[in-house]
Amino acid sequence: MDEAKYHISKPFLESLGAARDKGLHVVLAHQSQADLLDCPADLNGQAVLGAVMENCSLKLVYRVEDPKTAEWLARKSGRIQVDDEVRRVSKNAALSEVVDNERQIRQTERFLVDENMILNLHKSQAVVFGNGLPHFITTSPIPTTKSPENLKTQAFKGDEIIKAKDLI
Repeated sequence: MDEAKYHISKPFLESLGAARDKGLHVVLAHQSQADLLDCPADLNGQAVLGAVMENCSLKLVYRVEDPKTAEWLARKSGRIQVDDEVRRVSKNAALSEVVDNERQIRQTERFLVDENMILNLHKSQAVVFGNGLPHFITTSPIPTTKSPENLKTQAFKGDEIIKAKDLI
């Protein structure tokens, strides 16, 4: 469902919950959290955001333009420990900077996937959330030619096409 914000309604939200409960998968596309908060007046924006985020556990995130959405996704990625190195720099008599031999290493935390990574993904790069640890992927279009033949609905059993009369 592209541009999901235009489909938001009470029946839409109820169907999301029912779909997840039955093991069905729904693909929704939206630009940012703000899209979901901009909902009809009879719905609570935070409830809509929560329903979509909780019922759509697998998220494929391309470059985000909204810093608030990027921050939320970074928090969602979890934290990891990293080493932070501190060096001491002083100026000598000629006012040039000299790095001392001493250094300190401290442990600190950062997000596994930080805001800058999400805000600066390349065109075909994305981050997958909801399938183990968040990880980066690259997508590419499948080249096709437009034709009425490509729009036919067909049923398959294994690699065999099932004819319509056999489905009835």
